[in-house]
Amino acid sequence: MTEPCPVCDNKLSLDAMGYTPEIIEEMARQDKITDFCGNVELLRRLDICYNCDKLVDDMTCSSCGCFVRLRARHTSSHCANGKW
Repeated sequence: MTEPCPVCDNKLSLDAMGYTPEIIEEMARQDKITDFCGNVELLRRLDICYNCDKLVDDMTCSSCGCFVRLRARHTSSHCANGKW
């Protein structure tokens, strides 16, 4: 049996809730984190994500199902594909 696709499962829920890249961006701005990686590192990570073939709809990683704008902000987070 194959594993369910995290993005497909997430996308069905997100579409039903009306999530858009703009809403995810707003969520990232309001995300209060204690381990922020810093603006330079965030931009580096997002550049990698936005140029990755695993990115879906400019917001979701098809490898792990995360919102890259949220995950990339945390020092303790890592790319599921080992790119950062």
